[in-house]
Amino acid sequence: MARPNLRPPARTSPPHRLQRGLPDPAKELVARFVQLEYEDKYDHLRPQPTIDFIDTYSAAYRREVLLANNGFDENIFYVEDQELSFRLAAQGHQMVFQPSAAVYHLHAHTLWGYLRKKYYIAYWKAQVTRRFPERAVRDSHTPQVMKVQMGLMALMGLGLGWIVVGLVATQFGASDLFGVLLDAATLGWATCGVALLLFLLTTLPFVAKAWGKDKAVAVAAPLLLASRALALSAGVVMGLLFPPKRAR
Repeated sequence: MARPNLRPPARTSPPHRLQRGLPDPAKELVARFVQLEYEDKYDHLRPQPTIDFIDTYSAAYRREVLLANNGFDENIFYVEDQELSFRLAAQGHQMVFQPSAAVYHLHAHTLWGYLRKKYYIAYWKAQVTRRFPERAVRDSHTPQVMKVQMGLMALMGLGLGWIVVGLVATQFGASDLFGVLLDAATLGWATCGVALLLFLLTTLPFVAKAWGKDKAVAVAAPLLLASRALALSAGVVMGLLFPPKRAR
């Protein structure tokens, strides 16, 4: 598995007149965030002697192994590389991360494009983990802090729900009728506050790492990481509740 660079080499760039009006990935905040996000994952991969997940954009497979395993599953979208990787790992094939190899990759450069991609990755990852349930707990590519952040955002959502329940109960004079809801709004605010504080604490290692490379990304990172956690959580929930028939 190779590592990506943000900007393509000059020799592959189209003529200058064709570039007018196109976003420069090296100048877009979201694209720069994605680059640092990948680099953070590579720091997670680097000490591992073998890995169980290779991204398609940076993968090099032995032809005979790929053919013997019928290649990618065409019923899986967005995470077909994960499904193949887990399938090969289950058979004992060795995969390694090679940081000295480099590839060029264009990242999502808008927040909507990035979150949409994360949503669908999570949606289809939910289908892959039906086949490989142990990968829902851990895989070599996904930092565990991402799952913690998803859980904290879900907890924050629960807190917001309690706030709404408390406000509605008060509005309709139902507080006395449902004693348990008497302090629902207070409980909700407390839950949101604790979840938010814990979430911000989980972002500090990434922010610290980004600060030395791109201060603008470091400042925006907590909001971007929160948005990522929301998109991933939504994708997982929808993937579990409404799986596509062909991927079951």
